[in-house]
Amino acid sequence: MLDAGIVLTIHGVNAMNSASCSLSRFFTGAPTDRAMWMLLGGIAMLVAGLAVMLPGFRKKTKGAGNMKTTVLKDVSKAHPTLSDIQTLRKRARQHIEQGAVTSGYAAERDTVIKLLNEALATEIVCVLRYKRHYFMAAGIHAAPVAAEFLEHATEEMQHADSLAKRIVELRGEPNFSPVGLSERSHAEYVEGASLNEMIKEDLIAERVAIESYREMIEYLGDKDPTTQRLLKTILASEEEHAEDLSSLLQGMAD
Repeated sequence: MLDAGIVLTIHGVNAMNSASCSLSRFFTGAPTDRAMWMLLGGIAMLVAGLAVMLPGFRKKTKGAGNMKTTVLKDVSKAHPTLSDIQTLRKRARQHIEQGAVTSGYAAERDTVIKLLNEALATEIVCVLRYKRHYFMAAGIHAAPVAAEFLEHATEEMQHADSLAKRIVELRGEPNFSPVGLSERSHAEYVEGASLNEMIKEDLIAERVAIESYREMIEYLGDKDPTTQRLLKTILASEEEHAEDLSSLLQGMAD
């Protein structure tokens, strides 16, 4: 619409310029018909062009104003207000029995502790399964596969320790009870009758853990950066385990 208005305005001005050579006759009382029509047509096109252009200019101006407001809002969100030193000191003295959990902790603490205990149960089940597979591995390919099982079991136990430590930091209690362990765990405990089945079951469990940790990380967002950082570290390890097992499975097929 704005472009059309500009075109009409230009044509109107051109028509009026063409009629200017006869304007002297118009004012002396002897205008030509052609000059009259050219003048009137030029004025009409000029008015029409301006009428078309005006809404476009208003819309553009309004859009620019909104854009400016949006930018200002984004800037304010990107720079949250920082507490002064005295306020930080005062808040730190409140509820000191909560340890690392300060008033600035934004996540649902009980929910986070529950999720971490589920992750803890998953890691414990994985340790038990890997340990069994380590001792039960047999066959011509057993030695390197058993070594992989043992390495994974050790790393899963380290994950469990890290999760338990974080639960305590959040003023929770890590649940190591064997009662209900399999129900709390996201991964299953499947023994496997052969070396190939053991690798498959461990790979499936790792894939379950990968999805679980990804969902937990997404749930936390930026509300608990410490827990999120821990889960990301464990996730990277689980992805490495899955890749190792996939390679072993491929080697068994060859």
